[in-house]
Amino acid sequence: MDKMLYVSMSGASQNTLAMRAHAHNLAHIST
Repeated sequence: MDKMLYVSMSGASQNTLAMRAHAHNLAHIST
């Protein structure tokens, strides 16, 4: 149970980082 939660949380954090980096790139391009 704990391992499943850890894996899902780490996956969510990776997706958040990817989206944040993508948004940063879009902002950089628009300037």
